[in-house]
Amino acid sequence: VTISSHVAEFIDTKLGSVYEVSTGKILIGLPARDSSSNSNLIIYRIIDNIIETRLSFSEFDVIKALPGPSQDLFYILTDDVKNSGNNSRLKLINSSGDEISTWGDNNEIVHPKGLRVLSNNDILVSE
Repeated sequence: VTISSHVAEFIDTKLGSVYEVSTGKILIGLPARDSSSNSNLIIYRIIDNIIETRLSFSEFDVIKALPGPSQDLFYILTDDVKNSGNNSRLKLINSSGDEISTWGDNNEIVHPKGLRVLSNNDILVSE
């Protein structure tokens, strides 16, 4: 499957993620291309090439996105590239972009690289 660069354009020097959430539907965590663009969380239907959801963020890069504990929730791992990682977080958000929960408020996460949800629902973050 090929995704058009009009939907998502990844940069070699930045992270990002693509995850199949259901047959024909993918979840994309897309860091900003440069300092003048926004980071995005995209839900994309491959079958008919439709963006169902696009949430834009200017204050951080979405470097990983995974499905959350229910259908309308998503984990996003963010890297605060504008403030030396001081506001990097793991967030649980809904498809409207509302923040449900956040982890890392005490600078426990600085420039994260990886995110994994285990079968027992423990969450692993790597730096």
